[in-house]
Amino acid sequence: MLLNLNRIRCFSQVGRQCDSKPQNISIAPHCESKGTVLHEIGHALGFRHEHTRPHRFVHISLDNIQDRSQSSFRKKTNHEVDSLGEPYDYNSIMHYSNSDFAKNAYIDTITPVQRCPRPEIGQRVKPSVGDVTQMNKLYNCPCRRHYFTLFNTISFLFSVYHPVFCKCNREVGNNSP
Repeated sequence: MLLNLNRIRCFSQVGRQCDSKPQNISIAPHCESKGTVLHEIGHALGFRHEHTRPHRFVHISLDNIQDRSQSSFRKKTNHEVDSLGEPYDYNSIMHYSNSDFAKNAYIDTITPVQRCPRPEIGQRVKPSVGDVTQMNKLYNCPCRRHYFTLFNTISFLFSVYHPVFCKCNREVGNNSP
């Protein structure tokens, strides 16, 4: 892989493009954060945006997405995406946030189907457990249970929105979709 500075855009092709050359990943100054670089490396390693999966659990507001970015929200077919048997992952580093590429920043471009509690999407901190699991499956790396003991927080092992660990207060968040 070869990281290139780019003045305008952050991007990578999905999957290795050429066996004889390094995979180019372009990074603009506004996307030099660790999480955004990890997101682009995810593309180079073969991962598409989580919200484009054939069985996605979000609503997309195409009317509010900038014209040049609409293709990044298009639902893919089963032939284009193999989720490797893993469930939809709101916490994936490959998921856009609710306002990415919005024409109007006060209107969501992506709304999770799960309403209560409403999951946060678009984190750029670290790969999720689901991201790591898919990476292990894609590259045939055995997933050992003790790997996760390196992380001693329940919120990393399980999404903080997992129903076992949270209760929905019907009084709070009634304005949420």
